[in-house]
Amino acid sequence: MTKILTTQNAQITTATVEVKTLTISGKQVTLSVFRQLREKPLLADDLTLNGTPWGYVNYHPDKCGADDEHLHVVWQDGNDLFRSRFDKPAWRGEYFYSDWADDAVQGRYCANGHRTLDWLRFVHVWQVAHPYDSGRFRLEGILCETAGRPSGHGSPDQCMSEADQKEAWEGLRADVIEEAARRERLRAQWRDLSALPHLFIAV
Repeated sequence: MTKILTTQNAQITTATVEVKTLTISGKQVTLSVFRQLREKPLLADDLTLNGTPWGYVNYHPDKCGADDEHLHVVWQDGNDLFRSRFDKPAWRGEYFYSDWADDAVQGRYCANGHRTLDWLRFVHVWQVAHPYDSGRFRLEGILCETAGRPSGHGSPDQCMSEADQKEAWEGLRADVIEEAARRERLRAQWRDLSALPHLFIAV
């Protein structure tokens, strides 16, 4: 049953908002002091943290406020404080290239009798030094690319062997699975860092 709002059952409550400020020796950090924090990557190459994050500051010292969504995280390494920019992971239009990609696609092309592969499309990439046709396809949910078109052969014995075809495809698939796991770790780090306290600093 829907309750009707009346003066008898309505009331006003006051919410308590906790504001966390970044201070040094009891004094609130200012914009100029924040800019003096050295910039150092919070994430290591293996996507683990290089130190302990304190929180993020909604201030863009490098005039990057109009960039895609990102955080400026304050973090601790030993007795030192640093700041680090962390961009929200996004792979729109970003294609993953594996060293196995060209051979893997060539192997599938040979196995298909040098006929068009329905799942492979080509885009001409314009580069001043070396324009080329990039093959684009999706594998394990990841957009992948090759560095060129597969080629036909004058005789079947010039084609890749079945063993080489299998090795190349399995190598490509392993790289793609590893890339998918890397991207998920980045998403998890973004979720964790976004949940950190918002630290306020003085103007």
